[in-house]
Parts: sequence; structure tokens; C-alpha cells
Amino acid sequence: MSRTWLSLALLLVFCSGAFAQEQPSGDKEQANFYAVPDVDDSSALKDFIVKILSHEPRSRAEAKTHQQNAIGAIRGAAGKIMKLEKEDSETYKVAEAVLLQIDIQDLSNNSQAPAKPVVDRVMGFVKKIGKKSGGFEAELLMMLGNVLENSTPERLALAGEAYAEGAKLLSESEDEQVREFAKLKLAGMGRRIGLPGNAIEVKGTTHAGQPFDISTLKGKVVLVDFWATWCGPCLMEIPNMLDNYKRFGPHGFEIVGISLDQSRDRLDEMLKVRQLPWIILHEDTGKGGHPAADYYGVHAIPAMFLVGRDGKVISTSANGDALTRLLEEQFPKVVEAEKAAAKESAEKESAKESPAK
Repeated sequence: MSRTWLSLALLLVFCSGAFAQEQPSGDKEQANFYAVPDVDDSSALKDFIVKILSHEPRSRAEAKTHQQNAIGAIRGAAGKIMKLEKEDSETYKVAEAVLLQIDIQDLSNNSQAPAKPVVDRVMGFVKKIGKKSGGFEAELLMMLGNVLENSTPERLALAGEAYAEGAKLLSESEDEQVREFAKLKLAGMGRRIGLPGNAIEVKGTTHAGQPFDISTLKGKVVLVDFWATWCGPCLMEIPNMLDNYKRFGPHGFEIVGISLDQSRDRLDEMLKVRQLPWIILHEDTGKGGHPAADYYGVHAIPAMFLVGRDGKVISTSANGDALTRLLEEQFPKVVEAEKAAAKESAEKESAKESPAK
């Protein structure tokens, strides 16, 4: 089962002890395996859900069968639990959270499905828990946000609203860790989603030990790249970044690489081998990360933001081919000059190959 909707926290809440997995074999046994128990016993229904969640298919065919049957079985059992339990019971809350996770997974599988009703149900759930909010409310918000972010512009806007409202609600939790999560993660992710069209704040210390403020680069087009030496995809972006820096750097393009490395030594070693020509920021605290990454809820790297000459963010997904395309839009005169030079060069080559008679 995909962990986009299967939360370890929820499994731990459901599990009251070790569970011996069953391995269905024949068609009849498989049908019985996924049949929701005909009982009015929440404990038995919880055990059934754990059994389904814990099952590990042994073949592709079995995995396909499991995918086809598991969600329906879990949905049915969780629904029965909610009918048996009082709304304020812990078991009811977790069963409701399981159903919400399935709804979120449905959104992931269907980009055309209406997202607002699911967002409203999740936010209603978090609001209902109130100050008693714990780990699985935070898990739900993260799952919901991740699905919405990787979809349509309309869903992206909903993700921003969910992060902002979720941060406000969870900041009132009695759980200190949840409050910290709301402050450092959810609020930051809401800010990140709201960046396009707005100014970005980036301050820190350069690799050379000098103070830095991105406002000093106003008037230039700037790529803010959150990266780390241990991040393979980050390193794979470097050749394209170098090409674009060589192409547009002389015309007002700059890069600010924000290293999230914990080890300063590892960063130093890498920069000796690959002498990157742009600004590198790093906070030598021994903890890794960077205040700007926390402030904008950067939880996956590379994260590449393109900032316009006015200091406002153009894109928060300026990686790969998108970076080149966005820079060409920002430097049309450079592109025109390149085309003119290429045309002139082609004409000269053609003239050499076809001398006048």
C-alpha cells in the first residue's frame, strides 16, 4: 500500500500488540480475507484494518488483487467503527482519519476530482480535534498538501490555504512538538506556495564568511537554489545551471546556492573539486539546514526559485528545462542576439561551401 496515505502514526495507534500476518491463497480465502467482519466490535474491526494494512503481497498478481480490494475493505471497516463509537472517542477519530487518508489518495489518483470537499473535511477534522491535536492531524495535513501541490494551479492554491489554516489551528495544540511542526513546517510551506508574485527574503552567511542579503541583487534575475552535496538530483542540476550561468550571467543573471549540508568539511571538499562560480550560502552550525529553508517550508530538494529583477518570485519550480525556458523569457535580447549570430555563422559557412562562380 502506498505510504502517501498509510501513516505510521495511525498504524501505531491501531496496533495494540504484535500481529501475525495472514497469507490468503485461494480465491475463496482471498474473498474471506477482505470481507469486513460482521460484528459490532470496534476492537475486532481495528484488528481487521491492521491486518489489511500489514499484508505484504508475495507476487504481482497478488499485489494487484490487494490494491483492488484493500481500500474498499478498510473503508467499510472504518465506517462501521464510526457508527459504533462516540464521536469524541480516540478510536472514532482515528477511523475518521483513515477515511480521510483514503479520500486524499483518491485525489492523488484523479487530478480532475473536486478537491475542495476533501480539503473542507480534513480542515473540519483538525478543527474539531482542537487543542488536543496530535501527530495524525499533522500527518493528514502533510499528505493533503503534498497531493495538492503536485497537481493543478487550483489545487496548489487550496494547498496554500490548507497549510495556512492548518498552521494556525495546530499552533494552539497542547502538544509542543505539534506546535513546533506548525511553526516550522506548515506555516513555511504556506509562505512558499504564496511566493510567486511576491518578494522573497533570503539572508545568511556566504561560504567565504560574509553577510548576505538577497535585496542587494535587486535589478538582477536570481536563481535561489536549495541544495546539498549529498543530494543526487541537486548535483544533476549543476551542469544545466552552469550552462545557463555562462549564457545569461554576463547579462544580469545570478545564482544563490543555499547549502543545507550539515558537514562544512564535505561542502568544502565538493567546492574544491567543482568550483561553482556563484554565491554559496551555508550556516556552519553543525545541524544542517538553513533559516531560509525553514522559513519557506522547503522539505524536498532541489528546490529552485527564480526571482525577477524587481525582487519578486517568478517561479518556485525553476529546475531542469524550465530554468532555461524561464531565463529565455527574461532575456529575450540575448536569445535574439544568439539567433542572429547563428544565422550569420550559417550564412558564412554556406558561402564557403558555395563560392561565387
